[in-house]
Amino acid sequence: MRNIIFLIILLGLFACTNKKEKNNGKMAIKANFQKALSCEDKIENFKINKSEDSVLSNDIQYINDSVLKGKFKLDISRYESKDIQKKCLPNIIKKDLFYEYPVEGDINFIKDFKNLGDLDGDKKNDSVFILPGLNWCEEGQSYYFTNNKIPRIQTESNCCHTESIFSIGDIDENGGNEIAEYNSSCTSNLKQSGFGL
Repeated sequence: MRNIIFLIILLGLFACTNKKEKNNGKMAIKANFQKALSCEDKIENFKINKSEDSVLSNDIQYINDSVLKGKFKLDISRYESKDIQKKCLPNIIKKDLFYEYPVEGDINFIKDFKNLGDLDGDKKNDSVFILPGLNWCEEGQSYYFTNNKIPRIQTESNCCHTESIFSIGDIDENGGNEIAEYNSSCTSNLKQSGFGL
């Protein structure tokens, strides 16, 4: 009887060791498979696995149709080409994050455009608006302009507001107005209100 028990224990240990080795092999194969995926394949996986209330941060179709609502067509191709070279994958973000939060902190479900006048001298008014980072490599939100010739202004902040950008006139006398950005932390309103106490 003792021999039978010893044999059962020995076989049980052998089976557990063999199963563990097989699992480790499967995990290694799965990890190597993930490494072998191209950027395009990884992006396709993101598209398939995202929830319905989320979108890829660089989904220009969604941005143009749902966020900008046909006011104009944003072109992000020049930014994306640099991102592909750096292998920066897009973020999966909630659709609400494409809309701006006003300084007061209430959610504003209308994309806020601020008219800055004619910035580049083409006799058309240009406006600014804010979008979240296009991918993992971008630290914060960016200011975009309704004129695709004007490059975006990247920030390292997720607390940007269109009120922070303003035209300061044609300082260098090149026919286009320059712009300035007022930098502020997200808690600056709280700091200001604290001074009155």
